[in-house]
Formats: sequence, C-alpha cells, structure tokens
Amino acid sequence: MKIACPVCGEMFNPAGSNGRPRRYCSAACRTAIARRALTLCSQIGYANCSECGELFIVRMRRAESALERHACRKPDCRRSQKNRQQREFFRRYRAENGEAYTIRYHEKRKAAMRQYLNRKMALPYEEFTDAEIFERDEWVCQLCHLPVDPDLKWPDPLSKSLDHIVPLAAGGHHLRSNCQLAHVTCNVRKGAKVAC
Repeated sequence: MKIACPVCGEMFNPAGSNGRPRRYCSAACRTAIARRALTLCSQIGYANCSECGELFIVRMRRAESALERHACRKPDCRRSQKNRQQREFFRRYRAENGEAYTIRYHEKRKAAMRQYLNRKMALPYEEFTDAEIFERDEWVCQLCHLPVDPDLKWPDPLSKSLDHIVPLAAGGHHLRSNCQLAHVTCNVRKGAKVAC
C-alpha cells in the first residue's frame, strides 16, 4: 500500500529496510521538513504584555503592531485583554448602528433557537417579540398582579420576563396565547408548573 509524502505529495511505499515505516519519500524531503521546523523555532522573540507590561516570549509570526496588543499567558492578563476587546467592539458597534449589540443579538438568537426547535419537533409556533406581550399585558405581572417597571433590567428580581403559561417543558407552545408578562422572581418561583 502506497501513501503520499507530506512534503512533495509523491506516492511511495512506507515500508522501511530496518522494519520501521518511513514518513517521507526521500532524504531530501526529510531534510526539508527539518529545516522548516528549525526556521519556525528561530522565529521566537520578545514582546511587552499589553496588560501588565512584563516581557514575555512570543512566536514572531505576528506583525509588530499585533505584538504591541498581545497579552502574556497569565489568566488575569488574558481576561482583562478579552474584556477590553469586547468593550471596544460594543462601543464600535453602537457607534456604527446606533443601538446596543446585545439587545438585538439576543432577541435574534432567542427567536432563531425557538424557530429551530419548533420546526424540528413540528410544533405550532408564532413569531413575535417580548415587547408585544408586555404591552398587551399593560406591564402588570400576570402571576402576582403587581406592576412591572419597564426600566428595570435583568438581574433585578423585579425586572420583566416572558413566561409560558403552559411551560415548554410541559408540552406548551410558543404562541401569543400561551405567553404572559411576569417578574423574574415570580417566573423563577413558578418554575415548570402550569400557571393558574
């Protein structure tokens, strides 16, 4: 059985004369791969961490401008670099689109996931936004019948949440008639039980 050489692609018989299988078709290919490995090893340099400022070893495959923004391997430096990059992305997204990234993104993700699951299970499904249900229920929690403040944001216990009267886990469907407004705490307390 012949195999292809990983360097030149030529087909060769891997059976060696000493009983060990060969990985390359010739000594020239074996030398070429060794030279390539030496070149990669020699491309090591030093850069200052963008977060803590300490000097660390880095492979020089990156451009010099990228090395200045590179963080060392400490978990705190990696975490703070990632947080800074996310903040920059969100700021840039808001400047370009005029709205926060997270609101539109999570609404789209939730809707897409619901559509996928309902299509997969062949369940009835209606497409609507949470805001439609909140307006319909006039910002009154349908579980405790107290008003819901529209300005409160999650994780505030009295913030808004969409509740399924017959939970999806209990066989309910994502329809307008099966959805209602509830405080986060009321929704969590209710759990997977059917609302009265």
